[in-house]
Amino acid sequence: MLYWQVNDVNLKDIVTRYAAAPYGWNEICTIYIVNELVRRHLRDFSYNNNPNVERSIVANNILRDQAKFAVRPAQKISQDLINRFVESWKDIFGTVSISSGIDSNELFNQCKTKLAENIQNTENDCKRIARYPFVTVLNDTISELSRWNSEREPKKLFEQIINARQSAKALIDKRKMIGEFITDQLAKYKIICDFVDDNRDNWLFLPESCADTVKSLKSIINEPWPIDKMVPYNKMMRELNAHLEEVKKIKILEIERIYNDIFDRLEKFATSKNVDRNSFAKKDISIMQKKNSSNILMLENNINTSNDFYNEQLDIIIKHIPKDKPESKDTKNEIEIVKQTRNVKLNIQTFEPLKSEAEIDEYLQGLKKQLMKFIDNNYEVMVTK
Repeated sequence: MLYWQVNDVNLKDIVTRYAAAPYGWNEICTIYIVNELVRRHLRDFSYNNNPNVERSIVANNILRDQAKFAVRPAQKISQDLINRFVESWKDIFGTVSISSGIDSNELFNQCKTKLAENIQNTENDCKRIARYPFVTVLNDTISELSRWNSEREPKKLFEQIINARQSAKALIDKRKMIGEFITDQLAKYKIICDFVDDNRDNWLFLPESCADTVKSLKSIINEPWPIDKMVPYNKMMRELNAHLEEVKKIKILEIERIYNDIFDRLEKFATSKNVDRNSFAKKDISIMQKKNSSNILMLENNINTSNDFYNEQLDIIIKHIPKDKPESKDTKNEIEIVKQTRNVKLNIQTFEPLKSEAEIDEYLQGLKKQLMKFIDNNYEVMVTK
């Protein structure tokens, strides 16, 4: 009899055997009896070598795919083990997502379905925080759930989850906290991280009193568990941002002062030489470009290179100076040639300290000689730094 068979038997072979004499059973009758043995946990189905077959697969395929089903001795799982598994599952995941009021195979399949859903959801969250250090919690969660999900025997899976109850609960609790963090605070966390990164060149311009706060805030980049530190991190960001804005304000005012003065001098010189105002840089646009930066180092650089800008624009003006003046109206009725203007930098360095008036006179005489080289060659001279 089928009841006494101990090895795996193909369902098609069973149907064929019991259709022949002396039994002569209809295949429906034979399949009904086999299914009843499975329902009573005296036998189990496997389908395409998968020992864990859902009821829906049995219902949809058992008549048309008999050759793909095998019948094997049922694995005995005590009700006590099932009950302990269900309690462990509920403790770990905190939800009543499975029920003990079903057979072990169905319970196993429900468990595998829920594990797959949890893995997928965790992988989706993992993609959102992949570059942040606390992603390790999600990676550990995926690893543990995947290990459980790969188990093919219900009893072994139930025992694994029972034995891991305490550590798994702690891991899943942290995973849930990260899920809530992603929903509620990830946007703010990214703002703080971006603030730290965007201002990496600006910290040097803050007063020494801010050093400890800067160090604490920068630690968020490598913080493995920022979930319970967001309030102090946010407070530090606001505090440091106020200091940075004050420094930027001072730098911008300095830029406006320096470049307004530069353009006043350039425009005055251009007018004196009959140079068209449109031949050199526009004042408003240039000043806006110089101060339009959130990088304090860039603002500082624009201040420090103001002389370079001035010299550059001065060279442009000089190149546009008309070479000839119109006829003069004096009695000689002559045409005067306008001297060309040279923009020059003097060698003002000294190699020894100046100790007396005589040494100062000698030093100034050296500067005069440098200037006279241009004057003697019919140039006007603009001295720049």
